[in-house]
Amino acid sequence: MKLSVQRSGGLAGLRLPAVEVDTATLAAPADVEAAVEALAWDAPPAPPNPDGFQYTITQLDHPQPRTTIVNERDVSPDLRPLIDAARPGGH
Repeated sequence: MKLSVQRSGGLAGLRLPAVEVDTATLAAPADVEAAVEALAWDAPPAPPNPDGFQYTITQLDHPQPRTTIVNERDVSPDLRPLIDAARPGGH
């Protein structure tokens, strides 16, 4: 599964460049892919936490690319490898 992840927010409110991640390169790719499939793709994003990060995740290889936003507090353990891979120096 090919995904784009962009981190924004934090104390400075910065938006970092998006990072493309192939789940095949991650530990437990099947768990990450299941967590990605379970995301609320059509729901509006939850309000951000003050000074918290938000992750804009786009599934690039979906028949119709889809995007969702996940707050840091809502990142599940199975989704964590994807988020970690998208951090600077994380791959």
